Amino acid sequence: MKAVAIIPAAGMGTRMRSTSPKQFLSLAGVPILVHTLRKFARCQSVSMAIVPMRKSDISSFEPVLDKEGLLGFARLVPGGVHRQDSVYSGFQEVDPQTDIVVVHDAVRPFVELESIDKVIAEAHSSGSAILAIPCTDTVKQIEKTQVVATLPRDKIVLVQTPRPFGIAF
Repeated sequence: MKAVAIIPAAGMGTRMRSTSPKQFLSLAGVPILVHTLRKFARCQSVSMAIVPMRKSDISSFEPVLDKEGLLGFARLVPGGVHRQDSVYSGFQEVDPQTDIVVVHDAVRPFVELESIDKVIAEAHSSGSAILAIPCTDTVKQIEKTQVVATLPRDKIVLVQTPRPFGIAF
């Protein structure tokens, strides 16, 4: 089974209010995106990563990938204004012979290899899948500023990327 990862990295990280997009912020001396790519490069189920990013960032990030030995595994392509545009841009680069496409956020480097494999296996089995984490927090439903209900934790999962069909834990 041939799987390809699309790792959108064109975001500006505006909610974080940083001067640099969060995918390029340093974690243990290297950009967060590098940590994410390292994880997928170690996953035997994934043959390559397509990384949509802003055109202006591609030429400055290629040397980083080269230094990390990831340039052959990761292919940088122009992303879009919105996440969905970047994912679409990545899909345009996927070989038609690919069996599974995994979409994963550039700034989630702590995903476990076992989780990636489980999502790929579930997608292969059922047609699609999403990585979800059981909720351990208390979740409240509100209307304006009033709590109207406590939602049962056993009915809530935290998804790592939008658009679920099958769920892999």
